[in-house]
Amino acid sequence: MGLLMSLNTNLTDQPNSFSLLCCIVLGVLFSAHFVSAISIKYSGTPGGVCYSTAFYQKNNHSYLLAGSGGKFVVMNVDDLKNPQKIGDVDLWGAVEKITVFGNYAYVAALDGGLYIIDISDPTTPTPVADAANPGCYAWEVEASGSYAFLASGCNGIRIYDVSNPKNPGYLSSYSTSTITAKALRVQANKVYAVDRDSGLIILDVSNPSNPSLLGSCILPGHNFGLALKDSIAFVAGDSGLLIVNVAQPTAPHYNGSYFHAWPALKIAVAGNNAYLFAGQNGFVIANISNISSPVISSVTYYNGEINYSAIVDTIAFLSVYGIGVAIVDIASTTNPKKLSTFDMPGRVWKVTATQNKVFSSELGYGFHVFDASDITNGLTTIARGTSSSSTQNIAANNQYFYVLNQFAGLSIYNISDVSAPINIPPVAIPNGTADAITVQGNLAYVASYGKGLNIIDVSLPSNAHILGSLKTRGEARDVKVEGNYAYIADGSKGLFIADVTNPQLPDSVSFVNLPDTAVSVTLLNNSAFVADNDSGLIIVDISNPHAPSIAARFKTPDKVWDVITSNNYAYIACNWYGLGIVNISNRTLPSLVGYYATPDEAFGVAGLGNIVFLADGSCGILEYSVTGDQFRDVAVKKTSIDPVFEPTIKIYKRMIQYRLIVDDKVSIGIYDLQGRKIETLLDSYQTSGLHNIKLPKRIPGFHIVKYFSNANGSYCQVLEPFLE
Repeated sequence: MGLLMSLNTNLTDQPNSFSLLCCIVLGVLFSAHFVSAISIKYSGTPGGVCYSTAFYQKNNHSYLLAGSGGKFVVMNVDDLKNPQKIGDVDLWGAVEKITVFGNYAYVAALDGGLYIIDISDPTTPTPVADAANPGCYAWEVEASGSYAFLASGCNGIRIYDVSNPKNPGYLSSYSTSTITAKALRVQANKVYAVDRDSGLIILDVSNPSNPSLLGSCILPGHNFGLALKDSIAFVAGDSGLLIVNVAQPTAPHYNGSYFHAWPALKIAVAGNNAYLFAGQNGFVIANISNISSPVISSVTYYNGEINYSAIVDTIAFLSVYGIGVAIVDIASTTNPKKLSTFDMPGRVWKVTATQNKVFSSELGYGFHVFDASDITNGLTTIARGTSSSSTQNIAANNQYFYVLNQFAGLSIYNISDVSAPINIPPVAIPNGTADAITVQGNLAYVASYGKGLNIIDVSLPSNAHILGSLKTRGEARDVKVEGNYAYIADGSKGLFIADVTNPQLPDSVSFVNLPDTAVSVTLLNNSAFVADNDSGLIIVDISNPHAPSIAARFKTPDKVWDVITSNNYAYIACNWYGLGIVNISNRTLPSLVGYYATPDEAFGVAGLGNIVFLADGSCGILEYSVTGDQFRDVAVKKTSIDPVFEPTIKIYKRMIQYRLIVDDKVSIGIYDLQGRKIETLLDSYQTSGLHNIKLPKRIPGFHIVKYFSNANGSYCQVLEPFLE
């Protein structure tokens, strides 16, 4: 079965929010019958999120262990102002929590379950075992003595014998009808666990094969994090800091909640201080020397969501969603000082594919370009670029690809030389945020949230300009064009159809109300297939664009963010359920083929040949072989390609500053807007570390500064005229 080229332009915008709710049971849906039907490969970047950090020392060296999507990353932090990545390993599942015991790291990796990784040689971390966690997400893990304890979502607390870490054995579990275990700590033969919805439970694990309940305490709101000090449990939740006296484990006593303005995801306690990792609400330090009246010492905000982090002496290693790792000196709790950051690659939102190339758009880090000509060996990074705002969408056409940034508008790149794409000055999208793009011939059609449809003349990319626009009824989340009509996924207002015969004066034709929020649309055989978020996949008959009608509704178990079609099948990005395949041979009666589990949330989907590419949130691009109508032909396999870590590059008016991760050849040049080189600034090997290159004093007209190195990829930026 071949996938039509219509697969290549089916992208939507990012979701409204990122939820970490363990709310589904995967066991039956993701059975061996379905999983064995396809070939799966990891490719590209692991995605810009860092959920957890842990500290490790060996042979007088200090190391930080971090989760970056589906990557387990090791950094040398001997020099806190210059952390260096020295090793990594791919896991199935987004890394949620890391704990260290001896020379092993124990990793809770969402639907990947529990991993045990040998870190005796930090440069070559080696997984030695993994333990399945059927049907639920692995949120946290603690190791103590010969046992590992896993907060296993809907499975409650699972206990493993890890006396031989290379051969862990499942011993027992403790669950109730209500427990959704989110965090746990182990102390003196007791496990203290936080249930998201009902509060704190305390288990006696003196006999790990038969844990028993000692006591429990109902807590308000949703709760996610836990720390212990002496006879006090400190809980982080949407009510802020909650304090529970556990001196009597059989009768824990809730003492109250504090700092309601700072709902927290995780918490750590050291000395007289509690450290709240409060997501977008920052890094909160509170003095708890008097637990009946804790006092906030400081609140520090970063450009990202702060998750579980390691506190070591006077240093905080913060895991910051959207950035990576921030290293902060907390010797002064009233005035924490950031020492350095370590960037992780951007969170992958969407993916598109055409002409043996795959493009990914990444929150906070722009985009990647991959070579897919040898697809049996996976994708190879050939270029990347950065953006001043979230990269929402990418389209490709002939020698150009088009990058749509949420606030910066449309950037056009000449990819005649794909190893160093040339950026042409961006086209601003007025009065709204740019969400999705499709390109046909010399016209680009942009769906702009809050504005509607914009039609851009791209016949001369250096002079691209808006020809016409049309306000839609709703929020304009995606657009596809066929013949004289544009079909717009119009958010809360459903499917909007416009006549674009005259691109300077597009005109409203009709619309169809849909149950939820239309976020993506694709077209096939007089039908529009709409990803309608919570209500699933909607099929609309558009044989008469002036009188469209709903042909069928296919309810999905989770949100649908994107959809593509080929022949008799629709492929959907179905949030936590992963890749969904729907038989649409009968458009009025679609039927499920299967769901295929993914490590994180499925946001975008594209196709090339018989390959489906899935943008998997924090774990990068997954690659599915869908040969054969019954999807039963290919055994499961998984490979990985190392990410290209973004070099620390800053281009100022008079200087370029960048940091090399390894010794490498670096090329830096100045180009005009047509891609012709004006001047070579550097073309030689340089040692790792921080470098500064001065720019010429006189650069007339708009120009492009372009950086390239083998290890770090390419970076280009348009600068204004500079004369002195």
